[in-house]
Amino acid sequence: MANKNLHKFKDIENNMQKEALTNEVKGNLFEFLVAQYLARSFNIEAQYLNKCDPSMLSSFRQYEAWLRKNHKDLLTYLPILAEHTAKTIFDYVDKHFKQIPKEIVTVGKIAAGFHNDEYGEADIIIVLDDRIVPISLKLCKNNAYLSTKSAGAKSFFSRYFEAFDDAAFYQTTFNSIIDKGFSEFGESLYERKGLDFSGSFDKQWIFGELPGKLKGEDKEELNSFYQIILKNLHEITMTLLKSDESLFKKSLHPLMGYSSSNILQAVCYYKTKNKVPYQHERSFIHDPQEISSVIVDEYSDHKSSFNLRLDNNILQLRVKPMNKFTTKSYKINCSVLYQ
Repeated sequence: MANKNLHKFKDIENNMQKEALTNEVKGNLFEFLVAQYLARSFNIEAQYLNKCDPSMLSSFRQYEAWLRKNHKDLLTYLPILAEHTAKTIFDYVDKHFKQIPKEIVTVGKIAAGFHNDEYGEADIIIVLDDRIVPISLKLCKNNAYLSTKSAGAKSFFSRYFEAFDDAAFYQTTFNSIIDKGFSEFGESLYERKGLDFSGSFDKQWIFGELPGKLKGEDKEELNSFYQIILKNLHEITMTLLKSDESLFKKSLHPLMGYSSSNILQAVCYYKTKNKVPYQHERSFIHDPQEISSVIVDEYSDHKSSFNLRLDNNILQLRVKPMNKFTTKSYKINCSVLYQ
């Protein structure tokens, strides 16, 4: 439930925590407001509010109070952004389905237990007479990448490219490269400290775990290790594309935030205009279509990511290490830039 996180309002100790909480509050309120405005547009707002969990509504009142104290601009303009997004959804539903919804339901992270994996990345669903329309909401700065998937590196190919016969082989190969690189990195750090590395950072290592604490050769070796992961991610991606382009294209939709072909993305971009923040720039519905062309940018050892150019849009793959360099858990962060 949303109110499980209310203690966080009292636990802020630095700007990073404040920013994280702001993003969480912004996302939760945006989700609720879009659903509310959409229900209002279809004249079913009272029904929507009556079915909202009381604890969720109570959380929103505290969210609003916190924003009023810490981010008045956001509190002022977030409802306007939500209203633009709701109108975009309303127009799409009216044009493509020509039905008045029976119900608008919140199923995202604020849903107070209603969330069902059946709806994948959806934040709200629109219940029509003959179908359910799941919608994923995206609120983002103009011309910024939208985060769509955070996938485990050690299951990336076997999970998202499982349709390929050699997916398991490539995943095993990729995992071996990660393990080997991690061992070589650990051995180098331990050797410089006069220690013996046994395959993991054990209690002998008392020199910190945060990447920002590494200096000199240690930092260079960590960055080199990350580049090894990225380079091999790029090479295997290129190999799969060349082996079966059609199958490769079909495999990309989940990485773009579409675990199901039924999900729609309602995207709202905002920007600062005349020094006024959170001004609406554009809202649109993105319906997953067949990808006609894929061009993978060349690998560069000066970057931490590479792009796949999908028709007019970009899918970016980025290697993201965990917060501690002492563990070999890595994520492949996927994000989309709509152009």
